[in-house]
Amino acid sequence: EKREQDWDLRKYPAHDAFYHFMVTLNKLYLSTPALYEKNYDREGFEWLDCNQEKDCIYAIQRNGISDTVCGIFNFSKEKKRYQPPFKANAEYRILLHTDWERFGGQTREVIGTYQKQVMELAPFSAILLKRM
Repeated sequence: EKREQDWDLRKYPAHDAFYHFMVTLNKLYLSTPALYEKNYDREGFEWLDCNQEKDCIYAIQRNGISDTVCGIFNFSKEKKRYQPPFKANAEYRILLHTDWERFGGQTREVIGTYQKQVMELAPFSAILLKRM
């Protein structure tokens, strides 16, 4: 508290990537009502898959009044292939991938939708998708 923050840390790629991740995450939170609506309502949260303990993969769904967001989490140190339990005929668009190159990760950012596809999950990563 007696000295100024280390503002120059952003000159290092890892710190700058984390800064951009936090900016993106905060903007996403503010622009995606499913992430905060129904916080205190049982209908606001749903487990999509909590039975992959061996692979350390979990999938959740956040339900807002007018939108739905899914989160797929790989808590293992290994790359995994995973088919999310999406609802039939539902399309999802990636909002955020913690392993994107712009955040210092290894995954190229691709724009598009997912529909019952197998996903490549990077080690220790999360993917947020919005149902279209």
